[in-house]
Amino acid sequence: MDEEGTKIQAIVFNDVADILQQSLQKDKTYLISTGLVKPVNPQFDSAHKRFELTFSSGTQVKELEMNIDIAQLRLQFVSFKDLKHHIEHNDIIDVVGLLGDIDNLSLLKKPGGGGIMKRDMILTNTEYDTVVITLWFDLAKNEGNVLSDVADDKPIVILSKAKVTRYGGIISLSTLSITTLHINPALPEVEALKAWYMLKLTVGDGVRNVYVTLFEAAERITNCAVYDFINSKEKEGMNSKYFKDLIHQYGLSYIFLVKIDKKSDRIGQRLIAEEVHRDADGVSLKGTKGIIDLENTTSALQNDNTSLKNQKLKAIKVEKE
Repeated sequence: MDEEGTKIQAIVFNDVADILQQSLQKDKTYLISTGLVKPVNPQFDSAHKRFELTFSSGTQVKELEMNIDIAQLRLQFVSFKDLKHHIEHNDIIDVVGLLGDIDNLSLLKKPGGGGIMKRDMILTNTEYDTVVITLWFDLAKNEGNVLSDVADDKPIVILSKAKVTRYGGIISLSTLSITTLHINPALPEVEALKAWYMLKLTVGDGVRNVYVTLFEAAERITNCAVYDFINSKEKEGMNSKYFKDLIHQYGLSYIFLVKIDKKSDRIGQRLIAEEVHRDADGVSLKGTKGIIDLENTTSALQNDNTSLKNQKLKAIKVEKE
């Protein structure tokens, strides 16, 4: 991808492919010269509609210090409900969604030996539609492993140039050699999805309030999944059953096991709830002095074998939505 967001693919053969595979890294910027420009072969998928590049032993590649912002990428997102309109023409499209689930890496055996790496994942959007996406080859292994590691954080995933397929009457997406996958890129569509899925609560210890972001942990307070709560709140407003249940939690004491979101630059909104528990001791916070102890509340994250019960945690109560 260049500075204008135009994508093009390069064909590399034999020893040159081995050399470049070791020297080129994803998301790095390079100055490439002495490549051959050719018309694309219409029989194969291509990142560019008209041209492709061929690299040879004479091609020179130099890494640059500059970075090309993904925001320059010309993406035209298709909603999941509109995928059916793209099936007949074998369209190649862009999609964005919240990671709902991801399978383990599997290997499809080939008749002549060896195998093909494959992994399925599910994305959802703000309309509560879902789509199954099959990752193939290196995408299944590399990006798939990254997604599997961060699946609990519910990352936002962008697929650029994925193919719409139909199998058994079910419409899904499949990656191609030209497909690129981006995790939580800095794009407005990504921020909108994050805001839709996250539930933020203001909690306090009687002196100071902080924001805590909840994902699955929200179920301990709302008695439902986050997306069910948000959907109900959007449709029914103040009459939402789940919203009324949340209001009833006002003033009650909870214990939040939190971690610090190091990627956030907003200090007051960097806490993410890992676990939420009712305060069994019924600690009264009236007149309590002091600030929430971030060092103590996050200490459990330093040791995977440390249980919540062994932590010196402060109780904080729900102040407002």
